[in-house]
Amino acid sequence: MGFKRLTMVYRGVFILLTSLLLVSCIWDTAQDIPDRCPVLANAYGSYNVGGGNGIFQWSSDAEHILFEFASLRHPSRWYIVSLETGLVEPFDLHVNLPEVKDGRWSPVWSPIDNVVALHDGTNLYRLDYDTGEAAYLTQGYGKLLWSPDGKHIVFVKGQSWYVMNIDGTDERPITGRIEVRLKMWHPSEPKILVSLSGARKNRPDNIGIIDIDSGHITQLTDTKDCEFHLRWSPDGRQITYISRDGNQDIFVMDVDGSNVVNLTNTAPQHERDFSWSPNGRQIVFTRYHALSIKEFNQEIYVMNADGSEQRALTDTPDEHESAPLWSPDGAQIAFWSTGQIGEGPDSRWWQLNVMRADGSARRTLATFAAEEDDLP
Repeated sequence: MGFKRLTMVYRGVFILLTSLLLVSCIWDTAQDIPDRCPVLANAYGSYNVGGGNGIFQWSSDAEHILFEFASLRHPSRWYIVSLETGLVEPFDLHVNLPEVKDGRWSPVWSPIDNVVALHDGTNLYRLDYDTGEAAYLTQGYGKLLWSPDGKHIVFVKGQSWYVMNIDGTDERPITGRIEVRLKMWHPSEPKILVSLSGARKNRPDNIGIIDIDSGHITQLTDTKDCEFHLRWSPDGRQITYISRDGNQDIFVMDVDGSNVVNLTNTAPQHERDFSWSPNGRQIVFTRYHALSIKEFNQEIYVMNADGSEQRALTDTPDEHESAPLWSPDGAQIAFWSTGQIGEGPDSRWWQLNVMRADGSARRTLATFAAEEDDLP
C-alpha cells in the first residue's frame, strides 16, 4: 500500500473515531472541560440527538423557561418563553449589554429571584430580568454555579475556580485544580459536588466533594465504571448519579460514599438523565432500549426516591423524549422531544415541551424544524 493511500486510510479512521466520541459525549457548556464520561449541565435540561442541541432552565418563579437551541440549519441562539402566555422571544442581551459577544452568553438563572448571571467567554455579568438593569462583575468564564441562597456564584478565572458575592465583592479562589469539574452546590452547606479525573491514566472520572472555604477535596469513588450526571438529593443527605459499566443505571449513595444502591437496575434498558422533584419524594428520568440506532427510542419515567413504583409518563414510539427537568414549584416537568419529518438524515423536528408532574396536559412551547425555517 502506497504512503499516500495509507495516509488516507489513517485519516479516515481518525475521523470515524472522532465522530463516535462526539456522538457519545455531552458537554456541560461550550466552555467547560470535556469529560471522558457523558455529562449533563447542572440545573439544566440538556439535549443532543439527531443533529440538534438545546439547553434549558426554569426561572426561579417557574413562570419562564430560558433555553438555547442550535442545529445545522439553526444558528445557536437563546430564547425565553412565558408559561402563562406561551410567547417565545429571543433573549437578546445586547439591549442591556452591548459589549457582550454574540453566541457566548451562557446565562444561568438565579435559584431565588429573576437575576441572570452570564459570561461572554471573557467577562462575567449580572442581569436583572424584571428591570433590565445589567452590570459588569469581573473577568470570568466557564461553568457558572449559583449558591442555593442566590448570594454567591462560582466561575473560572485564569486557571482556577473562584467564588464571589453576586454583587461582585469578596472574590476569592476555591481551587487551582482546573481539571476538577464543579457540578452542584450543596443545598445548605458550603461544599460542591465535583467530578475528578481518575487516579490512573485513562480511568473514568470519580465523584468527590470540595469544601468551598478550605478548598479541600474528598474523593468518594474509585471504580472502573463511568459515573456522571452528579446530583445532591434536595435534602443534601445523598448523592445520585448515573453509572455506566455495560449497563447504565441511576445510583444513590450517602454523602460519605457508603450505602451505594442501584435504583433502577433495568438491564438491558438504560437510564440517561434524571431530575429530583423539589420535595425530594420522586425522581423523573429517561429510559431507552437500543438494539440499533434505527430502533432507538427514549421515554420519560418517574419513580419514588427509593426506586419503587417506576412508571412511564410518556408513550410516543415515533418520538424521542430527553432531559426532563422539574419546575421549582414541583408542578410541571419540561423536556425536549424530537421526531423524523422525512427520509433524509437531517429531516427532523425538535420541540421544547412541558407537562404536569403526573404526565398529563402536555403542551409544546417551541418548535424547530430542519427542513423549514420554523423558528418560534
